[in-house]
Amino acid sequence: MPRRSAVAAPPPRLPNSAIASAKLIQATRIDETRNYDWQERGWHYWHSIGEFRRGTEWLARGCGRCRLVAAIRNPDGDEPEVVEDGPAADLIENIDLVCGGQANLIEATSIFLSVPGIGYHVGWIDEAGAQHWEPHSNEEIRARGKQFELQQGDSDWLKLPDESIVVQIWHPDRRFAWKPDSPTKSVLKDLREIELITDHIQAGMVSRLAGAGILFIPDEIVFPGSGKAKDDEDPFVVDLMDMMMTPLRDRGNASAVVPLVVKVPGEYVDKIKHITLQVPLDERSLEQRDSALRRLAVSLDIPAEVLTGMGDVNHWGQWQIEETAVKLHIEPMMQAIAYGLTVGYLQPALQALGVDDPDLIVWYDASKLHTRPDLSDDAKALYDRGEVSGEALRRETGFSEADKPEPPELSEWAWKQLLSNPETAAAALSGLGVPVPSRPTPVTEVTESPAPAALPPATPQEPAPPGPPEPTAPEASMKASLKAIAAALAFQEACDGLVCRAMETAGNRLRQVAKIRNAWASGEVHLNLRVGDYHIRPGYLLDGAFARADEVAARYGVEPDALRDELARYCDTIIVDQVPHSHDRLVAHLRSVQWRTNSG
Repeated sequence: MPRRSAVAAPPPRLPNSAIASAKLIQATRIDETRNYDWQERGWHYWHSIGEFRRGTEWLARGCGRCRLVAAIRNPDGDEPEVVEDGPAADLIENIDLVCGGQANLIEATSIFLSVPGIGYHVGWIDEAGAQHWEPHSNEEIRARGKQFELQQGDSDWLKLPDESIVVQIWHPDRRFAWKPDSPTKSVLKDLREIELITDHIQAGMVSRLAGAGILFIPDEIVFPGSGKAKDDEDPFVVDLMDMMMTPLRDRGNASAVVPLVVKVPGEYVDKIKHITLQVPLDERSLEQRDSALRRLAVSLDIPAEVLTGMGDVNHWGQWQIEETAVKLHIEPMMQAIAYGLTVGYLQPALQALGVDDPDLIVWYDASKLHTRPDLSDDAKALYDRGEVSGEALRRETGFSEADKPEPPELSEWAWKQLLSNPETAAAALSGLGVPVPSRPTPVTEVTESPAPAALPPATPQEPAPPGPPEPTAPEASMKASLKAIAAALAFQEACDGLVCRAMETAGNRLRQVAKIRNAWASGEVHLNLRVGDYHIRPGYLLDGAFARADEVAARYGVEPDALRDELARYCDTIIVDQVPHSHDRLVAHLRSVQWRTNSG
């Protein structure tokens, strides 16, 4: 960080000057670090009441997801324009190195503005030349003479160099702008109520564990006892205490459920009384605490749903709550932090570098916080109607342009769509590279026959059991299409297996001819060795490499020689051209072949 004396400079013009205040201060202003009683109480509740702390940390973590950027103030009051290059951008980027990351600086400052309403950004250069720019509370810094001191421990204070920069940033009170204010100041009574009710509930629970009360026994009762009592002890009391203490030591002991049997005169039975000292748990106390928590939720500078939960709000309602939280809670806090960093860090550093431009400011990027509703279903419906593009459909369904299908993939998809229509199924199979055997249509000769003789009257018979229903035309068409698709894919996979095995055979033979031992995969040897560099007999590399071609050809109705020739031609091409084998490349070759079948 540039070295600069702690001299107050006029703050730059910013569109958010009404929501925060910040200024460079001098060590001679001792009252600048004054700590008010309400701030001390606020910190106490922040450490002791979990709901209060969770709410402020929710806001701080939301702010921490924003990124600080350099920007130029827009004179029309619109959003500042981000600056990506230049000294201002370099200084903002340097914050990650100086203070341990932007998130650390932003989250700490957010807590300071939410609880005591004031915090400090302190910058200095130590004796080793290392730069420091850190957030600190108003209790961690003090002025001694003309120097600032920074607290490092309970009684350890670090004297800052004279050229240190101390920036005070605070939420101004609407009545006295020089005083800090925060949402915590207005909810201290609610926090106190929550603390008192919680203490009352815990006291009642502790009282139930502290003792079982007092047992009153008439003095006239004489109990012989079990013999455990000493001369000066009451046998009844001794045996009673033993019965009560034994299950405490051993919960499996029978005395935990079996009562102590005592024979006493009848007139003394109703004289034995047990008085408990327990404080009863009051259900109304729980209701009062919930009421205080609800008041706290609506009073803090956070969405009330953060403390009370989402309840019955659906996903659309949650999205709206999040958007409202960003605009009404997180962004105002980020504007306050950006203003303090502009006054205390960016502008002094720019002036030290000889750049005098008051329109350069620190701003923020909250794009990571803005959520968008799920428009995937709407995008699909509009795409089917031709109202949005494929690019828009991919964007709204979470896919990138890298997922856009290539022309060969689109062609395969189109052929598969045509398979659903019986009239175009044959052409589609041919387009997919699947042989389609021609089947002659049987011709039935029509001859004249004499009129049938009269049949005897039919005798009643038991009706035949109903057979399976005949498939409808759409069902038959769908089954035929699925069967055709399965056959096409199976044929392609079978050919791919033949080619992979043949390329391994060719690679091993090419390695033997070249007399080279290496770690190349057998199917990739041709990518590293040129066939033309060696004297190889034509057909040697693939001789006998398609041993299972006859089996595959018979399974799919293709002439064996034609299948073997086409696969060999494909392998020869990729070996000579030194290109790798791929399933898509093989499928494209198979589709270009006019297959001859065994049946026609």
